[in-house]
Amino acid sequence: MVVDDTDIVYGLYRDSLEHLRTQYPPDLLDYSILDCLVHIGTTLADVPQAISTLANLLADISLPSSQSDLASHFSYAQAKLASFPPTSAIHFVLAGLRLHDALKISSPEDGHIVTRVKASLGDTNKDDLYQAFFLDYLRMLISWEHNWRALIVKQWSPMPWSHQSLEEWSAWLSLNPKPAFKQITHIPDEISSLASKERYTLGFPLDLPWLGASHDGQPSCLNLGSYTGIRCSNGNILSLRSDVALWLSAMTFGLFEAATDYSIPESLFLVRGTAEGDMILSGARILEFLVFWDRTCGHPAVGVASNWFNRGQEVAHLLQRAIGALEEEWFDASSVCFRAGLSQVERFKIVGPVTLAVAALCDTATRIWANAVIPEMNELREFLSGTGSHGKVADFATFACKRIMWEAGWCRNLLENVEFAKWPKVYTHLSNLSQLPPYIRASTDEHKRCTESSCVFYNLKGVTYVPRHVDPSCHCDYTKPLLQDIHDLLSNGLIPVVAYDETHLRVLPSNATPYVAISHVWAEGMGSTSDEGLPTCTVARIANCARRLLPETGAFWMDSLCVPKESSLRKLSIKLMTDIYRDAAKVLVIDESVRKQCSESNPWEQNCLRIAVSAWVRRVWTLQEGLLARQLYFEFIEGPVSVDPWGADRVLTVPADHRDGQTLDLVSVLAFRAEKRGNLKIGRFAEVPKLLQKRTASHAEDELIAISWLLPKQISIDDLLAEPDGPDLAERRMRLFFLQSREIPKVVPLGRSPRLTQPGFSWAPRTLTIHPPALWDEKTYGTGVCTEDGLVAEYFVAPLTMPEGVTLPDPSKGDELWTNVTRIQHRASDTVYDFNWTSLHPWAPVDTLLFLSPCLPAGVSTGDEPLLCIAACRVPSAGPRGPEEARGISQDAPELYRYAGAPDFRRAHPLAEECVRRGEMPAGLVGELHKVWVKLA
Repeated sequence: MVVDDTDIVYGLYRDSLEHLRTQYPPDLLDYSILDCLVHIGTTLADVPQAISTLANLLADISLPSSQSDLASHFSYAQAKLASFPPTSAIHFVLAGLRLHDALKISSPEDGHIVTRVKASLGDTNKDDLYQAFFLDYLRMLISWEHNWRALIVKQWSPMPWSHQSLEEWSAWLSLNPKPAFKQITHIPDEISSLASKERYTLGFPLDLPWLGASHDGQPSCLNLGSYTGIRCSNGNILSLRSDVALWLSAMTFGLFEAATDYSIPESLFLVRGTAEGDMILSGARILEFLVFWDRTCGHPAVGVASNWFNRGQEVAHLLQRAIGALEEEWFDASSVCFRAGLSQVERFKIVGPVTLAVAALCDTATRIWANAVIPEMNELREFLSGTGSHGKVADFATFACKRIMWEAGWCRNLLENVEFAKWPKVYTHLSNLSQLPPYIRASTDEHKRCTESSCVFYNLKGVTYVPRHVDPSCHCDYTKPLLQDIHDLLSNGLIPVVAYDETHLRVLPSNATPYVAISHVWAEGMGSTSDEGLPTCTVARIANCARRLLPETGAFWMDSLCVPKESSLRKLSIKLMTDIYRDAAKVLVIDESVRKQCSESNPWEQNCLRIAVSAWVRRVWTLQEGLLARQLYFEFIEGPVSVDPWGADRVLTVPADHRDGQTLDLVSVLAFRAEKRGNLKIGRFAEVPKLLQKRTASHAEDELIAISWLLPKQISIDDLLAEPDGPDLAERRMRLFFLQSREIPKVVPLGRSPRLTQPGFSWAPRTLTIHPPALWDEKTYGTGVCTEDGLVAEYFVAPLTMPEGVTLPDPSKGDELWTNVTRIQHRASDTVYDFNWTSLHPWAPVDTLLFLSPCLPAGVSTGDEPLLCIAACRVPSAGPRGPEEARGISQDAPELYRYAGAPDFRRAHPLAEECVRRGEMPAGLVGELHKVWVKLA
C-alpha cells in the first residue's frame, strides 16, 4: 500500500507511535497497561491529541458493533471515507484495524494482539510490537467512543454521529433538488435603531469567541444533522476541540439558517476581536438579524395559511432539537465540550452565550407565529420562562451573565443572592442586565472583597456608623428635630413628622398634615435617630423631594429623624410602623444606585432592571414599606417618579403593555401592587415567604418585627417585642411565631434552610427569607399543630435500614458531609433511590423516613424531582403511656421522632437500579409506608 507521508493522517499516526515509544518501554507493552489506559470513565480527552484525533476520525468511519441506525451510519461513514485520497494513511490504519479484528475473532482468548505479537516475536522487533500495541489501544478507544455516542448522546446533539443527525444526514442525501435559501449580505441601517428597542423584548445575546469552524463555502441546510454531516464528510479531520467549534457553528449559523430560510455569510455575524486574528460572534449582529427576520417574514396569504402553519411546526421542532442539545451539554456524560477536555468554566462561557442566542431565536419565532395555534410553540414559551424541565439550560445563561457582570465590577453578594433563574423571561432580562454597567461609588474594583454572603458596603458589623453628606467634600453641621416634641407625640400614640424650612425642622402630628414617608436602606448613609439628626445637606435634599411630591406642606416622616434612641419610645415607633406607611400620602424610595442610574429618559425595562438589583429590594424592612404605600415613588436622576402601574398622578414613559406584565414581575413589590390593583391585602401567609425571598436584615431578630403587617393576625407584635434581649433573641421570636401560628403546613420541615436550635423546634426554619416559598403551602398536604415540644402531624412513615457498614457522616470526626450518597431499595415497588445526606444534622441518627404521599412511584426511572420526605429517628415510648403499638393512632397520642433533616431522596439512575437488583451494588432498605400521627421534635 502506497502511503503519502505528507498526509495529515500519516502525521497523526507517526505522532501517536512516537508518544507510545516515549512513554512506554517495550517490556511494559502488554494488556495490563492497556487496561490502565482505557478504563471506566475514560474519554478521548484523557489521551494525547494525536491519538484522540485519530480515534475520533476512525469512530466516524468504522461502524459500531451495535447501533439501531447502522444504515444511516454506513452512509455517513462511506461518504467520509470517500473524501480521502487512495494514498491517505487512513486506509493503512483501517487495514491494520481490520487485521486486528480478524486476529481477535480467530483467537478471542488472547484478548489483545500485542500479547500474541510479543509471544511470537519477543522484544526483538520493537516496531511490530508498538504497532500491535497502538492498534489494541486505538481499537479500545474507538469502542469506548462508539459506546459513548450510542448510549449517551441518544437524541439531540447536532454532531453528525448522534441518532437524530444520522437520520437527517441520510434524508439530506436523498433530497433532490436541494432547497434554495434566501440571500442576505447586510442588515439595512433602519434595523439597527429598531434593534436597540427590541433588545428588551427579544433579549441581547452575548458576544463569544468564534472557534474557527468552517461555515462559508458550504451549502445551507434544513437541519442541524445535515449541516454538521456535510462539514464532517468532506475530508475534514477534527480534533476534539474542533468538534466543539463545529458544535458552536451548528448551534448558531446552522440553526439560524435552518429556522429562517436565509443563507447567512460569516461576515453577517462575525466581527474582529481585540487581539489580532481573533473573531467574535457578535450578539448585537445576531439581534439585528432577528429583528430583520421578524420584520420581513410577513404574514401568510389566505391560500397558503396551511403552509405557514406547517412551517411554524418545522421551526418549533428544530428549536426543540436545539434546546435538547443545550440540555445535553449540562451533563458531563453527554457534553461535547466536556468530551473535548474543556473545564466547566470554559464550557459555560461557550454554552451560556449560545443559550441566549437560541432563546432570542425562540422568542422571535413565537412572535412570528403568535396567531397560529401551534402546540409546539407553547413548549418554546415554557423554555423562555426558564422553568420546568429547562431549568438547567437557564443555569448556563445565568452563569455566563453573572461572570460578565462580576468581571465588570458588580458585587458578588448581589449576583449570588438575586434569584435570576426565577425571573420571568429570564434570558431576555438577564442578557440585558449583564450588559449594563454596575453602580460604581469610587472605583471599579470596590467590590473585590465582597463574598457570596456579604457586601463590603452593606456589612455594618464592627463598623462605626457615620451618616454621609450629599457630597463627600461637604462638612456641614447636623440638623435634628426638637427631641421633646418627638417624645410628646409618640407618648400620646401619635406619629411625628417633620417639615424643613431651610433653617430647622418643625415637628408636626401626622394627623394634621399630609406627609411623605421615606423608605431607604440604612447602610447607604442616611441612618440615624432623632437624637443625632442628619447632615444639613442631606436633610435639605430629602425635604426638597418631599416638597416636589407635596408642595403644600413638604412634610415627611423618616426613621432617622422621627425615631428616638430611647428603647421604650423606639418600640412605640416600631409598633406604629404599619400606620406610618399606610397613612402616608406618598412613599418615596431613596436608593443610591436607583437615584443615580435610573432616568425617565431610559427605557422602562432598563429602570425596572436597575430597581430589581437595588439594595432596597433586598432588605427585609423595605418590603412592607413598599407594599403599604398608597402611592409609591422612586427617586430618579430627575427627582421623584411614580412607579405604580395604576393610579399614578404623574405621566410616565411606561408602555402600557409593560405596566402590569413580565417586566414588573422583576420587582416583587411592584408585581404585587399591580396584581392587587390598590387592594393591598395579603390573602394567605403563603404569599409572604415568596415576597421575602433572599431579603436580609442587619439584625436577625428584626425579621419578624419588620414584617409585622404581613404576619397572621394571631401573631402579637407586643409579645415579639417583649422577648428579652439576648444572643438567641432571633430564635426565640421565631419559636414564638410558630407557637402563635399554631397550624403549620406539613411541608415546612422540608427544605435545606437553617433550622432552629430551640428544644422541640429543630424542624422549624430559622428564617423566612431563604426557606422555599413552596414549603409554606398548606393546601396540598394540609397542616399540623405546633406545640411547646414539637410539631404534631400525620405523615406516611417507613422504616429505613442503612446498608451494612454504612453510617451517617460526622464532621467532628473528620467525615466528609457533602458528597455522601447511599442507594436505598424499596422492594415492594422494585425501585431504587439515591439518599443524599447533605442536609442532615451530622449528629442525628436516622432510622425512619416520613413522606407526604402514601406510596413510592413504580415503573421506569425518569429523572423525576426529589421526593418530599423527612429523615428522622424514632424515640421508643416509655413510662405510663401504654404499649408502643398504641402510639401514633391519634393526634393525642403521637409517635415521637427526632428530626434529622430533609434529605435529597430521588430515583436512582436506571443503570444503578439494575446493579442493585442484581446484587452488584450495596443498598439499604426502605420499608412499607404507614399513616402515623407523629410528633417531630
